[in-house]
Amino acid sequence: MKTRRLRTQLTLAMLIFFVCAFGFIYGGARMLDAWLNSRYLESLPPAALRAGRDLEALRLPDPADLRALKEAAEAGQARAQLYSDLGLAVLTALAGFVSLGLAMALGQRLARPMERVAQAARRVAQGDLNARAEPEHRSSLELRQLVDDFNRMADSLAATQRELKESTAAIAHELRTPLTILRGRLQG
Repeated sequence: MKTRRLRTQLTLAMLIFFVCAFGFIYGGARMLDAWLNSRYLESLPPAALRAGRDLEALRLPDPADLRALKEAAEAGQARAQLYSDLGLAVLTALAGFVSLGLAMALGQRLARPMERVAQAARRVAQGDLNARAEPEHRSSLELRQLVDDFNRMADSLAATQRELKESTAAIAHELRTPLTILRGRLQG
């Protein structure tokens, strides 16, 4: 149940990262397109501007102005496509870096408590039953629960080992008395 909740939270976080990245790309592409259009309109000769205004007003432009608009459009099309492609590539790379940074931050936040539990588990496996994992207060509820469960397990193992030593000592003491009596009788 708790693992499903953590998985859902991680999936939701990654979905939010991707939506933000695509939103950043889309918004940046729209701004780039508006900037390129304004730059393009500023670079048009006066005759081409007149033809463009006439077309926007649904009037038939002068043929010379229309020719000037056609030539300016052909000349600027390749340059606009290059700027558009370059801008989109830069925005995509930037969104990728932002998403990567956010994913790494989330990954470290999740990995740190798990690494602490893994280190403590290795120490317990080597015989150090006093090893404990330190809980991190910023981690999720499930990860804090994992650290607490591990620490309770290590406490239980340490208690079991103490009880085993104590019972072994008690059994050894109880066996020494009859053995000493038997040794005395045998020597006598």
